[in-house]
Amino acid sequence: ANWAKRYKEHHPEDMVIWHFTGCSSASTKYSHIMWRIMMELEEMLSLRNLPVPDHDDTEMIEKEFPRWHEMAMGDRHNPRKRQLVLIVDAINNLDSRNNAMELVWLPLILPPTVRLILSTAPGKALQILLRRGYEEVKMEPLEEGERKAFLRMYLRKNSKKLTEKQELHIAEAEQAGNPRFLKVLLDDLSVFGDFQKLDTRIQRDLNAKTTANLYEIVLERIEEDHDKDGKDIVRTIMSLIYASRNGLYQDTELDPLLAKHHIEPHESASALVVMEELLFHSSGLINFSNADVRHAVVDRSMPGSGAKERLHI
Repeated sequence: ANWAKRYKEHHPEDMVIWHFTGCSSASTKYSHIMWRIMMELEEMLSLRNLPVPDHDDTEMIEKEFPRWHEMAMGDRHNPRKRQLVLIVDAINNLDSRNNAMELVWLPLILPPTVRLILSTAPGKALQILLRRGYEEVKMEPLEEGERKAFLRMYLRKNSKKLTEKQELHIAEAEQAGNPRFLKVLLDDLSVFGDFQKLDTRIQRDLNAKTTANLYEIVLERIEEDHDKDGKDIVRTIMSLIYASRNGLYQDTELDPLLAKHHIEPHESASALVVMEELLFHSSGLINFSNADVRHAVVDRSMPGSGAKERLHI
């Protein structure tokens, strides 16, 4: 998400569409990925003569997608030849039904103005992509020296600083080799206000063995800081987003649902700002920024197998 945002800032003339597989139940369906790409292209290029199939019509989406995106990026609809960068994160999280992991839904040939960037864990999807000739860039865990350099640079950007002992304690932790884990930890420390208890907070964060576990700790802090009146604003927002199919539009979906919980728009707006790094915003749609956040919400905010059903989304 951060790379996509930076790319868009440095290449405003390009169109960028990103999809995070696993941030919602619908996001794991390959037909949903194709449908989202068509919907966002329709808006970006102001298309009027290329109707998008219905979201639930998987057969029509599969049939139309190759021809549709090729026509959308052609000279007639894209006369300025704007580049399209498609980013699909964690395709290993795809729902495996209907042979989705065979990637037959992914066109073999893309228009010359389209660049496709995929991320995946080792496995079947990666093997298929390599057979297709995709260039592979491996993301290795950060070495200890890289962790130190990153945390110093990142904290300096936020006008923060740790002692050498604290830096070493973080850099030596195995889970800090995961860039996302390290960034989430540093973000948490950057807003932690009690310097005298900073060592304790560092250890608390490092007790998390996965990034999802660390997000649970972050959610707990946010709830303690911003839910002091007992209205459970943070937990309610995250639970509603989890229970939705594709995320929620703030004005037309999230706010009315929150009103049923007696949460006013100005209260939710404040909480959404605080949770900015945990959420993904696209044209008014709010969803989880990655699958780790989703897992954290499930473990922390959705106890019991019937919790999702009780929300009636």
